[in-house]
Amino acid sequence: MADANGASGIPGQGFPYQASKEDPVKFLQSQEQMARELEIKVQTVKLMQEEIKFCYRKNGVNHYQACKEVTSKYMAYIRDPHFNWIKPAPSDE
Repeated sequence: MADANGASGIPGQGFPYQASKEDPVKFLQSQEQMARELEIKVQTVKLMQEEIKFCYRKNGVNHYQACKEVTSKYMAYIRDPHFNWIKPAPSDE
């Protein structure tokens, strides 16, 4: 879990996600952190899509074999059950 400063050592868990509205500073920090993480996920997907497009155009009819690794990495990323979650995945505690 998080230490006294709110840092947990796990990426994406720097701020509390269930900050109460009684503390407006922590609440706004948590909202900003969630927005940053969502933007990172969106940009990561866009970069992966551009990489796939480039690979398809470069290899033409052989793209099924040549781009298999890139495409499988992309599909694994977007098929992750926690991909659309803004909150971090639940831990196995």
